[in-house]
Amino acid sequence: MTGADFGLRLRRLREQHGLTQQELVDRLISLAWTETRQHVGLDRQMVSKWERGIKIPDKRYRNLLRTALGIADHDLGEGTSAGDSTAVEVAGDLFESPLDVMSRMQLLTSSNTNDETITQYSEAIDTIVELYEHEGPASLAAHVVRRRKNVQLLLEGSQPPHHREKLYLVAGKLSALLGYMAVNLGKFATATAYSREAFQLGAFAKSPDLQAWARGTQSFCAYYVGDFRTAADLARDGQRYARNGPQAVRLASNGEARALAKLGDVRGVNDAVERAYRIAEQYEPPPGVSSCISFGLYSNAHTASNAATAYVDLGLPARVQEFADQVMPVFEASESRWSQSLLRLDLAKAMVRADAPEPERAANLVIEALTLSAERPITSVLTRSREFLGTASRWRDLEPVRNATETLRAVERR
Repeated sequence: MTGADFGLRLRRLREQHGLTQQELVDRLISLAWTETRQHVGLDRQMVSKWERGIKIPDKRYRNLLRTALGIADHDLGEGTSAGDSTAVEVAGDLFESPLDVMSRMQLLTSSNTNDETITQYSEAIDTIVELYEHEGPASLAAHVVRRRKNVQLLLEGSQPPHHREKLYLVAGKLSALLGYMAVNLGKFATATAYSREAFQLGAFAKSPDLQAWARGTQSFCAYYVGDFRTAADLARDGQRYARNGPQAVRLASNGEARALAKLGDVRGVNDAVERAYRIAEQYEPPPGVSSCISFGLYSNAHTASNAATAYVDLGLPARVQEFADQVMPVFEASESRWSQSLLRLDLAKAMVRADAPEPERAANLVIEALTLSAERPITSVLTRSREFLGTASRWRDLEPVRNATETLRAVERR
């Protein structure tokens, strides 16, 4: 068979199946993966060269073409003509070839993954959550990116629905983690992109809990960008997905209450804090201090700490102290350096906003806070330290305040 004869035969078969050249390429790439677990470098221009007789595909591509075009018993390279009585019949434009249907069924039931692989990814996510406050985002982000890319390669292959849904959930959690890490490293545009992706993957995975978690991180990002109205709105929208589930605690206290405090909404803060505690009472809270990046229920310590942060911004030092007294023993007994730092920063800011301000004592708390987390500085610690120095600017000549300023500069240079 000449190249021209081959090309004519190929074009007729492709058109009989109602395929464009690009659609044939897509089908061949998919078949190559499902049948041989190989990625092939094929594009529309190559199919065009085949059909014009410029090139004839090698045996590997001819085998793929036979399967893709429903002529499994015929070799395109051995001179089978379009009029051969043994050629597969195509019933006009009414139906597909039975072999086309069989090929599609094969794609639906084949899988490039299995339950064990998906479980390994899920366990890796649990390990990342556990290590997060010890290792920090700068250390762990590359590991998470690598796993996210690996899962994406799997998603670009073929799986039955139950495997694909699980892969969407794994991919969504990895993107969610990357979004949170990006906020902590001050990469806000990156955080927004990952969080949006996590939210969409949560929809594909039919996981409103993941969607709620993603909304919480979007709110977290907006808060540190300074868009407090958007932060509050995102936290409230997330609670629609959480439906009074565990994620609603984080959204109400970390997202809604803190953002509304920046807007001076005392009633809104009181309502959000009370709602967070009311929802938490329905569940068994984790002991001690839960990881700040956990996909599970917020610990009571985190809820109280968030409440303290909100009341700092409302200028209500008595309420700050009330929640700080609840949480300080728990934080001090934990290994959560960030939590210990943030609580000190809240207390320091409350001290300089009190009726009888204590700038020296407050500045010493800021120095303690920065020193505690100096090895792994994150956006929230740095931002609140800057806010304190802004609030305490009238005492900038006091030695402890000057020392706090220098300590912050040293940490920022790391």
